[in-house]
Amino acid sequence: MQMAPWLLPAMRRRYRGDAGGLPPMLITVGDAELMLWECRDFTRRCHAAGTACEIIEVEGAIHDFAMARTLFPEARDVLPRMAAFARGDDLSPAPAAEA
Repeated sequence: MQMAPWLLPAMRRRYRGDAGGLPPMLITVGDAELMLWECRDFTRRCHAAGTACEIIEVEGAIHDFAMARTLFPEARDVLPRMAAFARGDDLSPAPAAEA
């Protein structure tokens, strides 16, 4: 199967761990999420590469908690931030990389 040419640069970055050049992103993750440590590591790699990346960790939340706002009251707290991010409001720059 042949990969779309426009996808190749993104795939190369993914496999060599380079987060530079990626668009700003917002990660919402619960502290009961199985991929919590991967989310934290990815956020650190984004910051080191100068990519704007904000992570919101929610106590007691599980995977996809924001999709079930009626079951998880924590989702009501992050949904407005997610909407603001999607609108492009308040995109904070990445913090300076640590030396």
